[in-house]
Amino acid sequence: MGNIISCCCLWQKVPDGECSERDPLLGSHAAAEGGAPSSGNAIADLVKSPVLHHVLAPYPDIVPNQSITSEPPHSGSLGVHRGSPGGGHNAPHWTSLEEGHGGCSGEILGVPHSRSTGEGYSVPNWGFPVPYKECPGEGNSEPQRTALEEGHKGLSEDNLDVPLKSSLEEGYRVSNWGLPEEGYRRSPGQNNRGYQRGSPSEQEEADLQECLSPAQSGSFTEHGDSAESAPLLLPPCLPPAPPGGAVQGYEVGWGHPPWEKPPAGAVILTDTPFPATKPPPLASQPLPASPGQWGVDSRAPPTDSEVPGGHQPCPVGLETGHLNLCLTDRLPLETSPLADGGEEDSSEQEVISFQAPGFTVWIQVPKMESFPLQVWPEQRVRDVRKALMDREDTCQRTCFSLRLDGKMLGELTELGFVEGLGEGSLLHVVDEPYTAHEARIHVRHVRDLLRSQESCDTYGGAKCSSMSFLRFCTHNPLEERREDSLGRNRVQYTPPQHILPGSRERPLGPMHPHSQDVMPPRCLKVLALSGWSPPPGNRKLHGDLLYLDVVTEEDRHVCITAHTRGFYLNQSSPYAFRPQAANPCLPHHSLVELLGHLSPSFKRNFSSLQRRRAQRDPLEKVAMPFQSHTWVAPQVEHTLDCVRAEDAYICHLGNSERAPGQTRDWNEDLQRSRELPSNTLQERLRREKAVFKVHNDLVAAAVHGAMAVIDGNVAAINPSEDPRMHMFMWNSLFFSLGFDIHGHYHHLGGDPAAHAAAALDLSGVRAYEAANVPGLHTLGTTLVGYRGYRLTAQTIVPGILECEQERSVVYGSIDFGRTVLSDAGFLSLLERAGDSLRVERHAVLDHNDRPVELCSAVECKGIVGNDSRHYIMDLLRTFPPDLNFLSPMEEGAELPPESQRLGFPRPHPHRLASLRPELLQAFITHRQLFCKDATVGSEIRFNPNVFSQGLRFPQDTCKQKQLICDAASFLLSHQIPGLVRACVEQTVLVADGATLTDALHQHGINIRYLGDMLQFINTSAARDRLHHLYRITVIELIIRCVKHIFRTFLQAVELSALSTAISHFLNCFLSSALPTTPRPPPALPPSHRKSRRRRARGPGGAGEGPAWASLTPRGLWRAIISEAQSYFHYSLLGENADSTVELYQLQKVTLLREICIKTGVQVQLREYSFDSRHKPLFTEDDILSISPLVKQLRPQASDGVRNLQAAQTQLQQGLLVEGKARLKEALVLFNSVYGPMHTDTCTCLHLLAHVHYSSREFPQALKYQQKAVLMSERLQGIDHPNTIQEYVLLALCCFASGQLRTALQLLYRARYLLLIVCGEDHPQMALLDGSIGLVLHAALEPELALKFLSSALCLTSRHHGLLSLRTAHSHQLLARVYESKGEFHSALQHEKEAYTIFRKQLHGEVQVKGAPEKLKESSEYLSNLTQLTAETHPPSPQPTAPSMPWILQQLNVINDITTLPR
Repeated sequence: MGNIISCCCLWQKVPDGECSERDPLLGSHAAAEGGAPSSGNAIADLVKSPVLHHVLAPYPDIVPNQSITSEPPHSGSLGVHRGSPGGGHNAPHWTSLEEGHGGCSGEILGVPHSRSTGEGYSVPNWGFPVPYKECPGEGNSEPQRTALEEGHKGLSEDNLDVPLKSSLEEGYRVSNWGLPEEGYRRSPGQNNRGYQRGSPSEQEEADLQECLSPAQSGSFTEHGDSAESAPLLLPPCLPPAPPGGAVQGYEVGWGHPPWEKPPAGAVILTDTPFPATKPPPLASQPLPASPGQWGVDSRAPPTDSEVPGGHQPCPVGLETGHLNLCLTDRLPLETSPLADGGEEDSSEQEVISFQAPGFTVWIQVPKMESFPLQVWPEQRVRDVRKALMDREDTCQRTCFSLRLDGKMLGELTELGFVEGLGEGSLLHVVDEPYTAHEARIHVRHVRDLLRSQESCDTYGGAKCSSMSFLRFCTHNPLEERREDSLGRNRVQYTPPQHILPGSRERPLGPMHPHSQDVMPPRCLKVLALSGWSPPPGNRKLHGDLLYLDVVTEEDRHVCITAHTRGFYLNQSSPYAFRPQAANPCLPHHSLVELLGHLSPSFKRNFSSLQRRRAQRDPLEKVAMPFQSHTWVAPQVEHTLDCVRAEDAYICHLGNSERAPGQTRDWNEDLQRSRELPSNTLQERLRREKAVFKVHNDLVAAAVHGAMAVIDGNVAAINPSEDPRMHMFMWNSLFFSLGFDIHGHYHHLGGDPAAHAAAALDLSGVRAYEAANVPGLHTLGTTLVGYRGYRLTAQTIVPGILECEQERSVVYGSIDFGRTVLSDAGFLSLLERAGDSLRVERHAVLDHNDRPVELCSAVECKGIVGNDSRHYIMDLLRTFPPDLNFLSPMEEGAELPPESQRLGFPRPHPHRLASLRPELLQAFITHRQLFCKDATVGSEIRFNPNVFSQGLRFPQDTCKQKQLICDAASFLLSHQIPGLVRACVEQTVLVADGATLTDALHQHGINIRYLGDMLQFINTSAARDRLHHLYRITVIELIIRCVKHIFRTFLQAVELSALSTAISHFLNCFLSSALPTTPRPPPALPPSHRKSRRRRARGPGGAGEGPAWASLTPRGLWRAIISEAQSYFHYSLLGENADSTVELYQLQKVTLLREICIKTGVQVQLREYSFDSRHKPLFTEDDILSISPLVKQLRPQASDGVRNLQAAQTQLQQGLLVEGKARLKEALVLFNSVYGPMHTDTCTCLHLLAHVHYSSREFPQALKYQQKAVLMSERLQGIDHPNTIQEYVLLALCCFASGQLRTALQLLYRARYLLLIVCGEDHPQMALLDGSIGLVLHAALEPELALKFLSSALCLTSRHHGLLSLRTAHSHQLLARVYESKGEFHSALQHEKEAYTIFRKQLHGEVQVKGAPEKLKESSEYLSNLTQLTAETHPPSPQPTAPSMPWILQQLNVINDITTLPR
């Protein structure tokens, strides 16, 4: 057995006894002369050796690999796999490298046959690219170039000249480089100066050496005896390897925990059993080894007492649990670039996935040829089933099983644990009998296939679908042909009129572009559940499950029976039930097959539909983790759909279609997922993935339940009480309305306090979840705003409904401090959470004047459920109160004079205003910097109870009160000015209400400070450069006031009048027409309405309509102005929409967009005449729907977030290679937790595209950025400012890749969206106009280029100043375009302006990068223009073409992108 490793590359396990020839590089060398090895071949002799056959006799499933028995192509060139072991073996042998690479080494190398791409390192001097594959000779003593993996750097004394370039395509590494960050140390051996990420500090290195005896220190020889090879140091847990060293499919213990069963199909090369438990830690387990073996140390082996079981295999992975290592090697991110007229690659592998090294299996489907399918060990059998249901040729099957060698595979079984499943295995698809449940699933699947190209679900906000228009923007032809002055046919790049600078048109139609063939082919007219369903008892005994009514495109009406054996046509009609089969043929197992036989149109159109579906990008088809809604949509035809009707019925019952009649215990599912182990990386990923999945399901159930509650489909559990006090139970969730029940919040503000308490409680739950204290549990909480109501959906504590709340609470107070309880268990858990939340442990006096220890707000309640878990709830006071809005203030607290001069403290509708956690963190950081002592910040703790009314303390609390006063004052003195300063410097870009809210919250500023923001901007010295911020803040303040009023307005509207009432409200808010009295919908027959109108015109005047109908534009705007003053303490000018829009230079379309987003209203996509005074702006038909507004927790992939933050830090430091590697690790981690669609994944893709673009790797940048745009459109919205930014970067990538037309189309799209979002006066518009002008200049469209560049100059001067360097650059660009036209006088004028600015700003400025070069360049260009102007040249009829590299360079300057030199 000792030599089996050195021979294992000559052998492999082959299914069905057939020889596998998988090596693409060895086609001309492998198995020469029919595979028979030539005489004298050392490898062939070794294969024929009886000794080797004797050694391998116990392993009959290992057969010789005849395809690799030939000699290497030249002497000394021994190509090997990545991750192969080093010396210490008996014979040289040849095996394959990855395609496109060669390798050479003079050492005798033992190579396991299976490629070890996931092991994380390679052998010295192996794996360099083909251009450098010349062998330098024995021992590799001469320098040679090799590729360094992305994200790593290092030096080695092996004389390796390493280019610092990306080599992900090569995929190879040099020894000692590219090791994963966690779990590795730098080798202390000789000849090693290689530092990789994760190298130890001096203290860590000292600790490592201290663990080793002097004789053992520095004696690592994992890769052989050669003293010239740089050794590799593995993690510190290394018992000896099993006999034979490596196991195929279980390489040196990597990629699979040895205490678990190895994957099926692995060739076990040892009789030593796998240990059942994890190995002991390093302190009790020395590192034994045998020189020359792979993955072991050269120290003495341990005794049996030191390692249970003696010499047992042990993991050498990242951490205990093993994430299959080297995450950056597993990124199947290939996708088709945005090529003009190119074909898209529809491979499902484009969807980003996190998987271990996969293998290929063959699928045998009945009546089809077998085909290969790539799978991964971590996948489950149901994932393979889903992949088959998504394929174009197998999508019609849903009820089938997968069988291996006749044995059925369980759906939840991981493929890695299926015995006998491996490379080349054949899986048979076997049709299974239907059940009623499976039949419904099949019909639902067929319906989804037929509607896969329709947009009804997308616009309606169903099935987690959303919109993406990138393919329409990039595939539609932009250009029109025209003849120039010389009669040549040229491409015209003129944009639509509404996109040109200065246009005041803001059409909504282009927001949803469509191609000419957007309408998909229709396959059926009707597919519906028949009224004859369910089958009667006698037909159930015959196997009938349900009946379907179908109307084909040929107008043929048929009734179909769903039978246990499939589907067949019966003899029933709409008026007669005859369930017998219409013909004696056997049932079709697929409904699609039956319909194809019944209707030729169906067969033809269904094939066309599937081809279109396959051409779509996978990211367009994958479901999102949560549902999003669009604020504007076209009117979609409502069609007959039995599946939609069934979904609505099931939703109202609170059941799942996968578990009919059952409800889900959300609390148990959520708590179990949170209690999963998280000690290793793999365990954390599994835990976070489970939490994320349960949370998304919980939010979806909460949204459906909240809508059912408000729509009246759920009965209250306390129906006898006032409707405002109703509570509801639905689908194991508890729902409560945001009203003051029983006067609990009377002393805090009543209903406004109750409304705010729900959001504050959610913030508290989010904070305690982030603290992640084991044993401390919170309830699953979701807030849903719908039709003016706020509902809180919470999971139910086990047992809380069985007793009174007073008896179940063991910690906290249920009467706001009059009675206070404490519990040692809760106190210990909360104290641990308080370390991260900055909550101080303190004592309060109870009603008996006894001190009670607390470590939270007194309102926080602790309950021990029947499941023995410790639950905390009512976390609304988790953070300290905001004293700026706590008037009147308590004794012992006084704001600084600076705050008092600003009018603080101010009254607020409720007394629950609290400080944000971001502010507390910024305050603590400021204190640390101010005191220059890090320990100061760690000692700061806040007492959230010091300002609670009626609460008494045994000790003086003045110090704590002053600390909270200082934090509130810090917000006014530092955070608001800091945000305004960041906006002036444009390090923070605000484009709409959402981005403004994010910026405020990131700085710890609450929305109630909007009025103070406006006042600060008005008094700022840079007010002239903050017009955009002032305008956006005014819009947000107005919309917030309107939202408050609209919430109360909707509560008084009955369901039948919602569309009329909402359209009337929008007319009063935005319309310039004369106020009209809306007509309520008819509720009585016509005869009754006539008599009622007759009575109304009698004595007493007009009849009284509903209260909402009395709203007028003047009354609404008076209410808005009053709300702005009372809530935001800001005096808003204007009496109506027209005067306010004129005073603050607003856009009505922007106001419409913001109010729809804030309230969930969806309006019809059409052109609205906002300035019309003759008819109402909106009608009831313009209101399409009202969608729920959801506030929820945001579970995160903690390891991915840490990698993303580290990558951002490295990129800011200029470490592009390291940052790129970190980003790819974060990308894989995010996908393992979230799936393919998430905003964090979108951020990673954007940064990766940016890094590749900066490195001039434009194809890779284009690939990543295309995915980022698709994700941003679907997750954040087609008109979100972040989506606009993604469009701009994608346009740059397209231009750099030579796709000028596509780049221009994307820039036009970005400009149009920005016009709708915030108007033309915005700093980002200056960048867009400059970019568009440059691309038009490259397209030889000087007139258009001058329009956009002139607009860019005007906007740049406005937002950056007349003497800014950006303004000078805009002048230079205009000079270049004028010069290309031959208008040298205009060019000279602009270049003079640029040179003047450069002299003022850069003269003597050595610290400004490139300052002397800019001055010199401008001076020389100015001289050239002066000379050209002095000469008499007529204007050129044909502009001169600029240099494309120069255009790209200027685009990068405009967009602040720094690229690496060539």
